[in-house]
Amino acid sequence: FHMPAKQDTRSLSSVGRISLTTEKPTNRSIVGMLMFVEGEFAYDDVVTFVKQRIMPKFSRFSSAVTPSFKFLPLPEYDCSPHISIFEAPKGMDNEENLHTLLSPLQNEPLDPTRPLWDLHIVHLQSENKTVLYWRIHHC
Repeated sequence: FHMPAKQDTRSLSSVGRISLTTEKPTNRSIVGMLMFVEGEFAYDDVVTFVKQRIMPKFSRFSSAVTPSFKFLPLPEYDCSPHISIFEAPKGMDNEENLHTLLSPLQNEPLDPTRPLWDLHIVHLQSENKTVLYWRIHHC
């Protein structure tokens, strides 16, 4: 990363540094969170929600982590590549099966060149709910 001289950066906490330096392919430092929402949320609505409500309040959603353990703000960052739709197999789209369906995603690495988070949208058609599965690096 090249950091311009007048960039508003902040250092990672001690815990953040440890979570990055001790991470292994078999033990990712990624926090997973499920949010259950009534009804179906469209992809564009979720992207708009993240851009307008999450990113302005939490700079980590638009900041990359540099090799020198700093958050580097990325102005006008497009969050849409972080957000995807996860298609549950037919008959498996209920709350009971969510952990089985999503657990393989939990240990997938996050792209270190981008802000360290992603969001998967899962529509539970059998229950008329949308699940937002967030993965956010512990740093």
